[in-house]
Amino acid sequence: KTNEFNIMGKKYQDYEFLKLLRHSTNGATGKGILIENAEQLKLMYSLIAFENKMIARGGIKSGYLESDHPLTKEAFNKLKNAWRELFKSKGENAVVLNNGVKFKEASNTATELQLNESKKQNSDDACKLFNMPEEMLSGNVSEEKYKMFIKQTMMPICEAFEKALNCNLLLETEKEDYYFACDYSEIVKVDIKDKFEAYSIAIKNGLMTINEVRQKENLRKLDGLDIISMNLGNVVYDINENKIN
Repeated sequence: KTNEFNIMGKKYQDYEFLKLLRHSTNGATGKGILIENAEQLKLMYSLIAFENKMIARGGIKSGYLESDHPLTKEAFNKLKNAWRELFKSKGENAVVLNNGVKFKEASNTATELQLNESKKQNSDDACKLFNMPEEMLSGNVSEEKYKMFIKQTMMPICEAFEKALNCNLLLETEKEDYYFACDYSEIVKVDIKDKFEAYSIAIKNGLMTINEVRQKENLRKLDGLDIISMNLGNVVYDINENKIN
């Protein structure tokens, strides 16, 4: 799909942009994590705001006052001002109630609401939104989960960026010989040994040439290395032609 963009009254063509779109249906706009998970993120934010509010007032519960008899205007104003001071972050931490005035709770404490458990669950859910292992935040991620994070989270983003660069920054005549590619050598060094052992087996068994391996590693081809290694110690018998090679 092709698009034309109008930005501040000026028209731009589709090829003038590098586009990395998530879940796009029109090739011009995508759906971000904030839009797709608005309700969940709103709930997480509400929990943080509630906890900050509880801390600001020293953990004092919200509630209302109930009086067994009418209060005079003077007593009412005095009680009202004292109550306001109580809920200020640096206000008085005690209120003396008149005889017959009772406090009724209207909210639960952080412990009663199990905020710690909710915070842990929200942290885990946030990691899932970004396809990230929970252990990444605590610094206890294992080598296996780190590999999964690189392959399943980081590399797809890099590959999308590579495609955008190749699509928009190369001429059609250049695309046969040139391309953009990210260098993953630093972040996937833990895989280098396993990868090169696999290459060695492929070359030894004649599945790949050295130049094919070099091409996979984004290295230039070398003359004379487009060869398949064969073991002369084995004799091949063609049962259809009844020949020994």
